[in-house]
Amino acid sequence: MLIHRNLNKFLQRSRLTPSGRPKLTPIIITDSKGFNLQSQAFTSAEKDLTWYCMRGARIRNCREWIRESIDAIIEEEGNIWVYIWAGTCDFTAKNGKYISLRTHDTESITEDFISEANLIIQCVNAHPGCKVTILEVPLYSIVSWNWAAGIGRDDRERFHDQEKQLEEQIIAVNRKIRELNEASESYSSK
Repeated sequence: MLIHRNLNKFLQRSRLTPSGRPKLTPIIITDSKGFNLQSQAFTSAEKDLTWYCMRGARIRNCREWIRESIDAIIEEEGNIWVYIWAGTCDFTAKNGKYISLRTHDTESITEDFISEANLIIQCVNAHPGCKVTILEVPLYSIVSWNWAAGIGRDDRERFHDQEKQLEEQIIAVNRKIRELNEASESYSSK
């Protein structure tokens, strides 16, 4: 408990609040992992972020949503900087309480993801004064998720190969995301 309390104190102390008025309103579009991060906002700048979180959203869902909503958001918020934080549900599917790799084809998942990301960039760039950044996909563990969900020790072994493939797929997609963002003069945090 002491470590947890000390960590929370450190995190609160180490956050700097930017000064001045933002030129672009930050909008984060993500899947359900955004709910967890949004709940950790402490500073006023963090609390002022606008979040659109969709359970189970793939990048295609984010593209469809931004295409349908961007005009209304700009009308309400002014010029925006859209951050797309997707990918988890593009790589893995939840079957019951466990997750597994959606596809074993690294090339096709990379092409599909980047194609959708390009469409998002085109949509946002069609609105002068707005910017977009595609955030890199965080590495995550199929084995750890399924272990926490109660998978048995014997069944755990069959997910190790999938986890290695998942890591390769995420690394391949993140490499392409960096290229896209650099071409748009935008950079994703790692």
